[in-house]
This record gives sequence, structure tokens and C-alpha cells, in this order.
Amino acid sequence: IKKEPQGFTKREAEIIPLLGAGLNNAEIAAALFIAEGTAKRHVANIYEKLHISRKTQMPAAMRNAGFAETAFWTSRKS
Repeated sequence: IKKEPQGFTKREAEIIPLLGAGLNNAEIAAALFIAEGTAKRHVANIYEKLHISRKTQMPAAMRNAGFAETAFWTSRKS
């Protein structure tokens, strides 16, 4: 049984790596076969749960939340 990261829904857990890979809402929606508005809502929920307002804050927020640093986060660092 695969568990979702604590505090995130299954769909949010699917979206987190896509955000880390640099996909925008439209690309996330296409990848998951959902409406762009739905993707936007999930992304907003993720940001709210991580207490961030921009995608650039995500790597640090993920580390602070106890997520393992993975290739898609490290490759996005400047």
C-alpha cells in the first residue's frame, strides 16, 4: 500500500513532482487529464498547506516539511 505524503491528498501528491519538474497548471492538467481550473485549485491547496505563495519557495518548503530532496527539486535550484 502506497501512502500519500502526510497532509496531502492522493491528487496533490501526484501534482507535487510535476510542480518540481517545472510544469505549469495547463501542463499539469494535460498530464493528469483534468481541467486546468482543477489543477490550479490543487496547486493552490498545496501552496496553502506548505504556507508558500510562489513556486520558487517550494524546494525549501518541501525540505522543511520533511520531504526527501529528490532530483526534480535539486535540478530546479539556481
